[in-house]
Parts: sequence; C-alpha cells; structure tokens
Amino acid sequence: MEDFLVSLSINDLYKSSKNTTWRKQVLEKSIVIYKFLKEHKLIIVDPFDENGNLKMDFTLMESHLTNVGSEMFKKTIPSWERARDKDGNLENLAILEKGLEKIRASMGIA
Repeated sequence: MEDFLVSLSINDLYKSSKNTTWRKQVLEKSIVIYKFLKEHKLIIVDPFDENGNLKMDFTLMESHLTNVGSEMFKKTIPSWERARDKDGNLENLAILEKGLEKIRASMGIA
C-alpha cells in the first residue's frame, strides 16, 4: 500500500504566512484535531511530545491513521474546520463526534 501525506507539519504550514493570528488558529485547530484523533484511538503515532505539546515538525501520513481515522479526513474534519472558521468555537466537537459515529456505523464498528 502506498503511503501519502494527509497534513503538513505546523512548521511547514507556518512557511505560508507570517500572520500571527492565522498561525495561532492553525496551531489551535491542529491541537484539537490531533487530541480528538488520539482520544478516540484513530491515530497510531503520537503527535504530542512527552510534555503534551504538539510536535511542530509532525507530518501526518496515511499510515499514521486507522481506517476510521483516514475516513475522518475525507469529509468530517474538513467540515469541522469550515464550521470553526466561521464561528471560532474550537470546543464545539459535535461535527467530529457525529461524523465519527456515522463512519463507525457505516463500517460496522460499535
């Protein structure tokens, strides 16, 4: 199976803009997404260091995700990101939670 890039590292994303507000948003959204993936056992590789901080050089590859985790990046995570871009409420995980339920149901996973 061929591995492919799912998400660039924060360091790589930072290269595209020096805007500190944008950089803060990117980091905060990434932390929420990776914590969700980790808490729900959808990611195989830990994107956080021993102090609980997101590894700024962590590049997410397809092989780092479970099948369900990979499915989350097709529609659910982009939908959540668009919604959070509009309202800024990163604590609202409803789209992620409902998307996860739907994906698991479609795959026959309880």
